[in-house]
Amino acid sequence: MPEKLYSVQEIMTVFLKAMRVGYAGSAEVTKGICHLPCSRVIDFEDGDFRVVDFWFVAPDSNYSFGQTIVFHNNLPVWEMSYQGWYSPEAVPFLKSVLRTVYESGIFFGGRGPSYVSAREPGLCYKNVTEAGSNFISFRGREEVRAMGDGGGVGDLLGEHSYQGLLLMYKK
Repeated sequence: MPEKLYSVQEIMTVFLKAMRVGYAGSAEVTKGICHLPCSRVIDFEDGDFRVVDFWFVAPDSNYSFGQTIVFHNNLPVWEMSYQGWYSPEAVPFLKSVLRTVYESGIFFGGRGPSYVSAREPGLCYKNVTEAGSNFISFRGREEVRAMGDGGGVGDLLGEHSYQGLLLMYKK
């Protein structure tokens, strides 16, 4: 096995940086991985690290699934997979929530914080991670809902389940 020249903190830092400018930011989305129809890719490089976020959405569907992989010197060192659906009206709010978390530099299962609500656009976000989840091994579920009458929780506008783990690192 090759000598590991990175730490868990370095991997997490590059993941958060990539996500900040990636899906939650304004990075260029490439349409397609060769031979994989309906795929989308965001590719990010930082020194010896590369983060590849790729996902699939079938035409005329709100459902998607994907994976984010952090590589160091072309070796995979961390991964997260996700699946679910979001209605189009939930996506801008979701991206805003995720961008805020990624900018904070705090890891919440690779997604957003426990709870966020916003009168404008009248939506709320909830993220529940399994007990003991951290950057090394995690699993959870997030959702966006419309805010109901009186500020309560309303209709579900989308959800994703996710999981991930650290593959290798310097101790």
